[in-house]
Amino acid sequence: MRHLTFTILLGFLLFSLAMPSCKKEEITMVEYKVPIWKGSLDSAPPNPEVGWAYYDTQKMQSFIFDGSSWQVMAQDGKNGVNGNDGKDGLNGLGIIWKGELSTAPANPNINWAYYNTIDGIAYIFNGLEWYYLSKNGTDGINGQDGLGIVWKGELSTSPTDPKKNWAYYNTTDGIAYIFNGTNWNYLAKNGNDGEPGQNGLGIVWKGELSTAPINPKTNWAYYNSTDGISYIFDGSEWNYLAKDGNDSENVNNDPTNFTSLDWDIKWDYISDEFYPSFTYMHLLSSYFRELPECLTIKVPKDAVGAKITLTIDANQFMDKTVLEETVTTDKVEDKDWNWAPIINWKQDALLNADQPGFFNLNIVLEANNKVVKRITKRIIYHSINDCVYGFLDKNNNVVNTKWLFCSYVNEDNPKIDEILQSCLAWDNTRQFVGNQKTKQDVINQMYWIWEYFALRNTRYSSITNTSSSDPKVASQYVRFFDQCINNNQANCVDGSCLLASIYKKIGLDVGLVLIPRHCFLAVRPHTSDVSGQEDANVIFLETTLMGTASNPYNENDRINSFNNALQTGFDEFFSIPQDELSSGKYLVILIDDMRKQYGIKPIPYSR
Repeated sequence: MRHLTFTILLGFLLFSLAMPSCKKEEITMVEYKVPIWKGSLDSAPPNPEVGWAYYDTQKMQSFIFDGSSWQVMAQDGKNGVNGNDGKDGLNGLGIIWKGELSTAPANPNINWAYYNTIDGIAYIFNGLEWYYLSKNGTDGINGQDGLGIVWKGELSTSPTDPKKNWAYYNTTDGIAYIFNGTNWNYLAKNGNDGEPGQNGLGIVWKGELSTAPINPKTNWAYYNSTDGISYIFDGSEWNYLAKDGNDSENVNNDPTNFTSLDWDIKWDYISDEFYPSFTYMHLLSSYFRELPECLTIKVPKDAVGAKITLTIDANQFMDKTVLEETVTTDKVEDKDWNWAPIINWKQDALLNADQPGFFNLNIVLEANNKVVKRITKRIIYHSINDCVYGFLDKNNNVVNTKWLFCSYVNEDNPKIDEILQSCLAWDNTRQFVGNQKTKQDVINQMYWIWEYFALRNTRYSSITNTSSSDPKVASQYVRFFDQCINNNQANCVDGSCLLASIYKKIGLDVGLVLIPRHCFLAVRPHTSDVSGQEDANVIFLETTLMGTASNPYNENDRINSFNNALQTGFDEFFSIPQDELSSGKYLVILIDDMRKQYGIKPIPYSR
C-alpha cells in the first residue's frame, strides 16, 4: 500500500479602540444686531467700533467688539478622531476568456466569456445564463479625402494660374511656397550654414612593434606583435584599440558580449496555468524535488565566463527576485545548462488564493550587464482549494498525484479541540484514548465524532468541479476543515479529510481510500485485541452518508446511520479487485506513511 498527510494553522487578532474625551471650553457671548466683519487678521484692528468682528489667525478665534473690549465669538474646533477602517471587500472573480467561437461553449462555469463570431457580440456567463458583455461598434462615416500637395518643381518665379495646394521651390530667394487658393504662403526655406567645426584629430599609425614607441603623442597607434593587441595613446596612457580574435563559429569582436548566443526563458511548470496548492506542496515535499519550481533558463554552452543576472519582477505570488550566477565549465559540461532558479514565493498569497484570476510574469536576463532575453507572460491561476490529482509530464505520460488529497487533512486545526470538548461534555464517561484499548473502543470514538456532525446537520454535498479547462491537469475542488464546519456540508473527499483530521488528532491511524470518482475513509486499529491480518482489522467508513439519520436527535437513528456507513465502506473496499489495490485506479493512502515518505504537510487554511 502507498500512503500520505497535511497541517492547518489559524490565528485570530482582537483589536480595541478607545475614543478620547473632549473638554468643552466656555465662551462669553455678546449679541449684536448687525456685526461688521473685518476679515482674517493676525491682530485686532485699531480704533474699533461697537459690532466690529474679525477672525484672529494667531489665536484661531473670532472676536467681536462690545464697545470697551474684544469678546470671543467663536473658535476653531478640534479635529475629530479617525474612524476605524472598513472591512476589506471580497476579492473579485476574474474573467476566463474562451476565445472566438461560433456558439457558446458547453458546460460553462461562472465568468467564462467568449466572442460570438456570428452576431459580433461578446458574452459572459453569470452561473445561470449568458449575458451581454460588449458588441461590435458600427463603422463611422468616412471623412472627406484630403488634398495632397502638387509639386511644380524648382522655378525662378511662381507658376501662372495656380490651383490650391500647388507648391514649388523658388530658386531666386531659396524659399518653398504653397498656394492656399488665394495667396502663396511660406512652406519652407533654406537654413543658414552652421559654423565650421574644429578639425578632427586622425590616428597616426606607427606600424607593428614589439614594444610601445617612445615619446608618443595623442592618437599615435600601433600593433603590438608580442601580445596581438592594437593600442592608441590618449595623451597620458596607451589604451586598448583592438585585439586578435580567436577562431570560433561565433563572430564576436567583444569577448564580454554574449547577446548573440541562443538564450531562453521557459515557463517550466506542470501546466500553462498555475495551481497554488501544488506549488505549496512542491516547496515542502521531497517528492517534487526534481521538478523546477516554475522556470528553466537555458544558458548556452558558449557563455562560459559570463556573469548572468536574472530579475523577476514582483507579482501577486512572487516577491521581486534578483539572482546572479557565473557560468563555469562544470555547469555547462559541453552542453547547454538548464538553470532552475529558486523563486521568492509569497506564502500568504498562495494560501489566500480563494478565487481564480491571473498575474503577469515579467523577467529580464542579463549577461555581463547586457540584456540577452526578456519575457512578459500572463498566467492564469487557480484557487488553493483546487487539488491536482494528476497531470501530463513532458512526454505526455500521466503522473498520478491523488495522494495530494492528504494535504487537506489537518489535525492541528484549533477548532478540533472545541469539537472534542463538546463530544466529552455529552457524556462524562467518554474518553478519547486512540488505539490504547480495544477495536470496539476505536469504533466508539469514531461514532462520537459522527454523532457531533449528525446533531449539527452536516450533510453530503457533491460540489467537486473547478473552473479549470486545463487539458494538462486533473484537479478537484476540496473544502478546507473550516469551510466544511462553517457551511455544514462536505463531499466525499471533504468529509473524509474532515473526519480524518479529527481521528488523527485523537491518535487513530487513518487513511483515504481512492477509487474511480469516489473517496471514503479507512481507520487501522493498533490494539491488543486485533489479529495480525491487517486488512481484516481495518475499519472503513462511507463519509457521504453523513447527515442521513432520519431524525438526528434520536440516538437510535444516529447509531443506525453510523453502522450503515461502516457496512457500506466495508462492502465498497472488498468489492475492489485485490490485485489492483494501490494501482493508479485504486489507491489506499495512509496519512502517516505519506508524511514520513514524501514529507507531505497540511495546507493551512488562513482566511
